[in-house]
Amino acid sequence: MILRYLNKLQPILNRVGKKHGIPVSEGKFIMGTFFKSLSNALSDPRLPKVMLPLFGVFVPRIKSINRSLKGSISAYKRGKITREYLNARIKRLWLIRNRVIKERNRENTWKLWNSKKFREYFDRLVNNEREEKTKSTATLYGSSNNHTK
Repeated sequence: MILRYLNKLQPILNRVGKKHGIPVSEGKFIMGTFFKSLSNALSDPRLPKVMLPLFGVFVPRIKSINRSLKGSISAYKRGKITREYLNARIKRLWLIRNRVIKERNRENTWKLWNSKKFREYFDRLVNNEREEKTKSTATLYGSSNNHTK
């Protein structure tokens, strides 16, 4: 996906590269790492909003969270993930979903989400979800080192 986008930007990268003395390959590397870091920032649940000047504002949407929840439930029904992993995922996503709803209603959630006790709780949820994911993979595909997915 990013490579196709960068190929469309080839003429712009050429012009900017000539102006600043940067090779096109280095420009592609810079743009690629920019979009990867943007993706990481958007997936961090502690960030309610990512604002980039002259680019836009990225906010998590309830629709995308619901879609992710429905996809997880569907994967569980097809036998792709275990019940424990599904439960861990729902617990984490439900907190994020409730935060987005509260912020939409102009309630302040910053204090709660940045308190040490809540961050530790949320980190435990994230770690639990990771552990359940590896257990789920190991259960469904044999050992976690030899699965093909």
